[in-house]
Amino acid sequence: MKIRLSCEILAFQDVLRRLDKSFKAFFRRVKDEEMPGYPRFKGQGWYKSFTYPQVGFKMDGSKLTLSKIGSIRIFKHRDVEGKIKTCTIKKDHLGHWHATLVSETEDVPQIEPKTASGVDVGLKSLVALSTGETVEYPRHYVQAENKLAVAQRNRSRPKTLSR
Repeated sequence: MKIRLSCEILAFQDVLRRLDKSFKAFFRRVKDEEMPGYPRFKGQGWYKSFTYPQVGFKMDGSKLTLSKIGSIRIFKHRDVEGKIKTCTIKKDHLGHWHATLVSETEDVPQIEPKTASGVDVGLKSLVALSTGETVEYPRHYVQAENKLAVAQRNRSRPKTLSR
């Protein structure tokens, strides 16, 4: 007999994970004789996010389909690599919603460097390399100051009645 988990139950898994985390922290503080601070009840509007831990979401190009919500158009910053494990939907302080997808990928083999070089970050030059090369500062701030000084001089001596 196969048991089908409802997507609502899966969404509650994250709530139980948060509750378990808070009680573990409480009992750790009791054991370490710190001020424990019993976990407070978090009401309905306390959290600004919810998580789909295993299923209940699907990516189709530029659409994210969430169970019990429907299909939502999204703007992807990059393509998702690997198998998507969890999907967390968050609301920021401006009221914008963001989806965070956690995926599982294979480990990338590390490449051993064949040559080594030294880099020194300095005050007179931006970078001094072990080969003797130096990279100078771009001096954006000084250039902007010069442009500002010219603009202020031009503004301070306008033609009569031109304002």
